Amino acid sequence: MYQHQCALLVDELVETERMLRRARANIAGLVQMNDLLVTGKMAVEEKLRSVEAELSLKNVEYSERGKEIMGLKKISYQNEYLRVENQRLLLEPVAPIYERASSYKRASSDSAFALVDISKCEPCQVEDTRASAEQADRKP
Repeated sequence: MYQHQCALLVDELVETERMLRRARANIAGLVQMNDLLVTGKMAVEEKLRSVEAELSLKNVEYSERGKEIMGLKKISYQNEYLRVENQRLLLEPVAPIYERASSYKRASSDSAFALVDISKCEPCQVEDTRASAEQADRKP
């Protein structure tokens, strides 16, 4: 009976040694894989640092260019606005521009004078106002 138990224990010991060898081989393989991963990680981290530095330089460069571009966009917008306004003014009749520019005129030739809004007056009424003002100045 002792021989049978010894045989069972020997078989169990042999099986345990085989399992131990497999575990050691697995551990050695995992250590080797870990070394490769650490080496790869360090290389990738170094590359990431260099890319971040390059990106930082590009951001500074593009922000300076961005300021220049925004200035050019503002100038372009102003240019376009002035071009459209110029075209609009060129298409307007000349009389309304004259009336707006000279909508206030002197009522008399005295040093103390009143301003008269003639923007709503007809051209003939404006002439009559001038004629009556000149006649009033001559009477005294």
